Amino acid sequence: MIDHVLTFLKDQLNSYLKVKTGVEGFEVVFVQERTPREITLPKEALSALLVNLEEERTFRSGAAYQHQRDITSLPNKTLLPHLLYLNLYVLFVANFTNYSQSLKLLSLVISFFHSHRLFESQNSPALSSDIQKLTLELVNLPKWMLSMNYQGLFELSIIHDYYHNKVCTDLNIEPTSECRKILARHRLLVKNKVNGIQVIVPVTETGKPLAIKRLLESAYPA
Repeated sequence: MIDHVLTFLKDQLNSYLKVKTGVEGFEVVFVQERTPREITLPKEALSALLVNLEEERTFRSGAAYQHQRDITSLPNKTLLPHLLYLNLYVLFVANFTNYSQSLKLLSLVISFFHSHRLFESQNSPALSSDIQKLTLELVNLPKWMLSMNYQGLFELSIIHDYYHNKVCTDLNIEPTSECRKILARHRLLVKNKVNGIQVIVPVTETGKPLAIKRLLESAYPA
């Protein structure tokens, strides 16, 4: 499934690049040479690399399976399949001798994902029937975050009986300007979910949160 998603995105992006540049040679490729410690990026190429994979936990609550339990009361005892929701983080790297060419291709990659936010069977027949839909989002990582590991600190989810699976998709949660300052001061990041937000915290190599003590000290000074 994961291999199909990455190949599908690569093919879609390659078609887009061909139309925009009019050149066959500028194509997205996968990284081929790698060791446990190093990755060799192909030269004169635009590379795609899966850098992280996580389950979207919004749909893991009991509410997410309420409809599946209720449907067992029907005469034919039909059960809905257990759906798996994943977040895939894909990094695109332009490794060209001509720096301007690298910037141009990266700009086209950004334009592609900005204008193609959703892929499903109706608009993408090439998408596997095993995949209900692909929702795309640009993720901008701060420079200091690239050298750190993160884990979830807490989540806020909005649920209501009105919605299918009780997952509310009509509301967006945004931190206030003052809240953003506090989050930035402690290097906490806010990730948007389908029906809420998740706050993540930097951790050490042993998995110990770095910001918790500082945050508690500032909130409750001696």
